This record gives sequence, C-alpha cells and structure tokens, in this order.
Amino acid sequence: MIETKRLILRPFKKEDAHDLYEYLKEESVCQYEPYDPFTYEEAVQSAASRALDPSFIAVYLKAKKKVIGNLYVGEEGPKDV
Repeated sequence: MIETKRLILRPFKKEDAHDLYEYLKEESVCQYEPYDPFTYEEAVQSAASRALDPSFIAVYLKAKKKVIGNLYVGEEGPKDV
C-alpha cells in the first residue's frame, strides 16, 4: 500500500465493484483498453478477480472515499502482430 495526501494505492477488494463500474462503464475510459465498457455484472466479476490478483492496484481517492482508477503492474510478453 502507498499513501499520499490525496490517494491510497492498494489491492482491490470485492467491495470495489460499484466504484469500478462507475468508471469502466464509460466508453471514453475504455477506448484504449483491451475490453469494452463494463456492465454492472462484469464489474462485480472483475472486482472479485482483481481482488485475487496482486497485479491490479486500486487508486482510492480519500476525499471521495472511492476507487477512481486502477494500475496494472503485471508482466506481459510481446504481442504478435
């Protein structure tokens, strides 16, 4: 966990599903991601999955008491073109 004056970078929790949905339902947020905007059910599944995967880090905004983004720090190999 890393904490600054405004943010906490921490592992995901299953309870982050609603916050995850709030930003991943937006097409503008997902346009450069390898997935389409999420449904609420997909956000619930993804939050549970991310809670088990230390490669995903939640960006938690203290003032709003909510997750506002995420980081992925997993290792990926080159993609074939």
